[in-house]
Amino acid sequence: MLTLECKVYDAAVAKLFWHDRKVDKARTWLNRAVTLAPDIGDFWALYYKFELQRGSEENQKDVMKRCVAAEPKHGEKWQAISKAVENSHQPTEAILKKVVVALGKEESAAENNSKH
Repeated sequence: MLTLECKVYDAAVAKLFWHDRKVDKARTWLNRAVTLAPDIGDFWALYYKFELQRGSEENQKDVMKRCVAAEPKHGEKWQAISKAVENSHQPTEAILKKVVVALGKEESAAENNSKH
């Protein structure tokens, strides 16, 4: 059985390929992350964000559909957003999009901090 660390490793490797613009490799590693840990919503959000930036509309719809079917419940950002009172009755699609926004804000903050 894979540990959480192994699953996080897959997502981290995918991010490295993504930032190096190795789109096919990044997609492969993101798909691996969500296949091995379909319950971790943060991985789905990362994958969906990737497809929004680098993929086709068809790929975006596929990731969304697979995420909805997986019904993720875990992940630092996913849990914080899905358990917020104002989101308590939101469908998975809405939570996924909100987590993508949160990931974008986190990346922007990290970039701003690295410039100082």
